[in-house]
Amino acid sequence: MENSRFVAIEGRVISITYPGADEAPMVRVNVQRDEGLLTLVFQSRTTLEAIEIGQWLRAQGNVVTVHGVPTIFNPRYTIEGHG
Repeated sequence: MENSRFVAIEGRVISITYPGADEAPMVRVNVQRDEGLLTLVFQSRTTLEAIEIGQWLRAQGNVVTVHGVPTIFNPRYTIEGHG
């Protein structure tokens, strides 16, 4: 991982990955932005009730690069609706 920096992003949710039975509790949400793909990682979670594919959201947090993909762990977010 690279050094982190604080960012505020917005984009559309294009996929959500839930952990399998033998995996660590961690939900991944891929967000498509004008600048490209970004992954939001919600640690210690096995479900997300509020976020759905197709929603437009804003998120804030420290972004790091994990396996070449910008990633924010445990972001603050607001749902802006379907767009």
